[in-house]
Amino acid sequence: MGIAAAQTSTGNSISDLRADFDRINDLINTLLGDVQQKLGTISWPMRFLDQIAGNTDSKIANFSIVLAREAAWKVATDLAAMNNPMDQKIYISNLDANVAKLGTRIANPGCWANIVLKPAKWFEKGSVGEIVGVICSK
Repeated sequence: MGIAAAQTSTGNSISDLRADFDRINDLINTLLGDVQQKLGTISWPMRFLDQIAGNTDSKIANFSIVLAREAAWKVATDLAAMNNPMDQKIYISNLDANVAKLGTRIANPGCWANIVLKPAKWFEKGSVGEIVGVICSK
């Protein structure tokens, strides 16, 4: 989103996008409850974990989304301020490398997270494609 925003509005005009950019946080927040409910239909341990966590997991997810969106806005403003396309290319390349590292950590969260989340995986219904279909359904 940050890269797309910077490509849409360069220089100081990037600030004109801020309100719309922030509205996306609200939209994502409204989708969380539905996604959690759908995850509960895919794997009953997820429903159990959601009940145990109460509102805490939603607060953590929202906090994480807000941090990610703030980081995306920083990317947008950093890129919009750059006049040299090569500087932008290097910035995006470095950003891609950092996001890839984060993705690896999410995909391999470590021993304790695996202990907690593995049972949910055992009870999942369907293939990856079917699960994505459930999550993306209206």
